[in-house]
Amino acid sequence: MGDYSKASSGLLCPNAPNMYRIGWAKPLNEPGTPAFASDADGASGAFGNLTVANFTSNWIRGLVIPAQGTRDDNMIVVNVGAGGPELEAERITGVNRYYFSYRVQNRTSGGYDSGITSSFNRKVLVHSYNGIQSERVFGFKPNLIDWGPNFQSKTSTWTSPFVALRGGLGGAVRVVVVSTSDTQAVVNICRMTETRETTCNDGFDNDCDGAADNEDGDCQ
Repeated sequence: MGDYSKASSGLLCPNAPNMYRIGWAKPLNEPGTPAFASDADGASGAFGNLTVANFTSNWIRGLVIPAQGTRDDNMIVVNVGAGGPELEAERITGVNRYYFSYRVQNRTSGGYDSGITSSFNRKVLVHSYNGIQSERVFGFKPNLIDWGPNFQSKTSTWTSPFVALRGGLGGAVRVVVVSTSDTQAVVNICRMTETRETTCNDGFDNDCDGAADNEDGDCQ
């Protein structure tokens, strides 16, 4: 599930969407949940499985993504094409779920992700995947889009392609890496509903540039 030859004698975990697909990992649980809690304990991963309904304001700030090898709940999933769990992203053409994970090279010999190379060490990885969790459905595979905090645009910000809004669904998602350490990354996530701020009286930062309404130069 990647360039495993570079892992040498270390262990290399599958990427986040593949871990999710086969049931080895899930989105974040609520803060304070034990690292390896089972679903029987009420740890469903819903805290890190974000849809349109979660963005009551545009920004969700201070989300902590643990290093993937340290917890079962170790990713954030964002589905900008759904208003809730009952609406599947693949029903809207061109809208994917995005999976955000944090990979750290484990310095313990034989530990999980001890095979991570320096190019992915302490990086937030962005994958797209349609979210199907079935071995009987073929033709779908995760796609590594980018990795940061020095993303390919040389900033700490990554923005998904914008999908035209339909019935309040669609738009884009912007992720800002706030900080990284040997154990976790802190990110802010914004749901972008306009590529340029044109709605200037709703109190929202619709284009996710950090300024809302008349504070945004687009509205002045």
